[in-house]
Amino acid sequence: MNKLIGVGLYTPAEAGRLLKVSPLKISRWLRGHRIGDRNYAPLWTSEVDLGDGHVYLGFRDLMEVRVADAFIREIGVSPQRVRAAIQLASTIIGSDHPLSMDRFRTDGREIFLRVGRNRRTWPGAAALLNLFRRQYEFDR
Repeated sequence: MNKLIGVGLYTPAEAGRLLKVSPLKISRWLRGHRIGDRNYAPLWTSEVDLGDGHVYLGFRDLMEVRVADAFIREIGVSPQRVRAAIQLASTIIGSDHPLSMDRFRTDGREIFLRVGRNRRTWPGAAALLNLFRRQYEFDR
C-alpha cells in the first residue's frame, strides 16, 4: 500500500463524476472490451493495480482520461487512433502515461506530440510530430 502514497485512488464512478465521463467508458478504456468477434485492447494500463480484479485509477490516469475523452468526444478521433497515438508517444518519450504530460497538440483532426530535437543538427528546441502520419509538421 505504500506505493499508493501520492498516487491517489479513484474508482471509475468517482473518476466519471469528477471528469463528466461515463464510468463504463472509463472501465472499457482501462480494461479493454469485446464487441462481437473483435477484441479491443485497453487504451493504457492504469497506474494502480490492487490485484483484486477491479479497475482503479491514479491521479495520472485521471489526466489521461481527460485528454483521451477530449480527443475522442470533442475532436472525433477514434479510440483506436488514440490507442495508437498513446503507444507511439509512450515509446518516444519513455512514459507509460504520455497523455498526462503537456506535450500534445491538435488541429482538430490530427494529434501531435511536442518532441525535443537535437540542437546541433536541428536548431530550435522542439518540433511537432504528427502521431498518425509519423512525420514532423510545421508549428503553425
